[in-house]
Amino acid sequence: MGAVIGVPLYGYLYHYTWLDWSLFGLLYVVSGLGITVGYHRLMAHRSCDCPNWVKGALLIAGAWALAELRQQMGVRSSASSRAP
Repeated sequence: MGAVIGVPLYGYLYHYTWLDWSLFGLLYVVSGLGITVGYHRLMAHRSCDCPNWVKGALLIAGAWALAELRQQMGVRSSASSRAP
């Protein structure tokens, strides 16, 4: 509940523009569809069939969302953990 009040209040206080809110909404939907439809429905359950270009777009969106999540959590890949 705090995020529902806090995020718009923060945006109002720091003068977010319509472009900021639009990009937030667009990226929220794209990453959500990539995870839920791309990885969960298409890959885990194989429960829907769609053209290959749609599968590719959903999987790329899901991979992008997961990469951002890993970066925010500070998870290092095995290749970067070997670096001095």
